[in-house]
Amino acid sequence: MRIAAKAEAWEDNELRSAVENFEERLSSILDNCNGISVSDILTLPEDDLTLAVLRRSKRLDKDYRSLPEEEGVERPVDEGGEL
Repeated sequence: MRIAAKAEAWEDNELRSAVENFEERLSSILDNCNGISVSDILTLPEDDLTLAVLRRSKRLDKDYRSLPEEEGVERPVDEGGEL
């Protein structure tokens, strides 16, 4: 599993720490899920994520987890990435 951070976030110590903390929390959650096995989680700047890696991967972006405006109705994330 790869977690890609925008370059600006990776270069900002506070934001980078938050992203790395997310990695630790996600790893802990997945470790406690029966039937899910993740052998490797790595957080890196998106500039270091190659096209070859993307081609072999399934992307799980936050738009897959957007909150519904109405119960049972999904909505897309706006262009700014905000819910």
